[in-house]
Amino acid sequence: MKEVVCGVMTYVGKPNLADYFPVLESIDPQGILKQMKIYFDKLFAIFDGIIDEKLKSRGQTNDLLEALIDINQRDEVELNRDEIKHMLLDLFVAGTDTTSSTVEWAMTELLRNPDKMSRRSQHLDESRFILAGEILDRMVHLMLAIFVGNFGWKLEQGTKLEELDMDEKFGLTLQKVIPLKAVPMKL
Repeated sequence: MKEVVCGVMTYVGKPNLADYFPVLESIDPQGILKQMKIYFDKLFAIFDGIIDEKLKSRGQTNDLLEALIDINQRDEVELNRDEIKHMLLDLFVAGTDTTSSTVEWAMTELLRNPDKMSRRSQHLDESRFILAGEILDRMVHLMLAIFVGNFGWKLEQGTKLEELDMDEKFGLTLQKVIPLKAVPMKL
């Protein structure tokens, strides 16, 4: 799943000559449109499976997808299945990639600066008492608080702090070229 989302984000964020010269769109000289279609088709197939599972287990949960399916199944169809999949795409890609990328960069910085990691873990109690309405705004902070407050961290065997890669690649979000590989340890 992450590979598919990363593929979508990479190709959506690439500069495309066809965006500047529409006459090139049918030629797709960089192959960007072709690659985006491949990744979007994979993601839509995953969403189809999720929707099918939700249809089989109707009424067990009351979540966003169930509400969208309810709208879809009314007599006057206001929302078709493709529109549901596109809404899921917007929510999923926007939420997943930006949050995970931000947490990865933050954890990398904390691992590179162990003194900041220990200071951060001492101030975690303020993150644990958050009202439900504020949770979405503070998702990255909460994830970091959970990671830092409940686990010790070490780099993958053989990796030294000073060798930790800080190169970035551009897409819709700024991602690490070489993903962070850290091992959690019980405190």
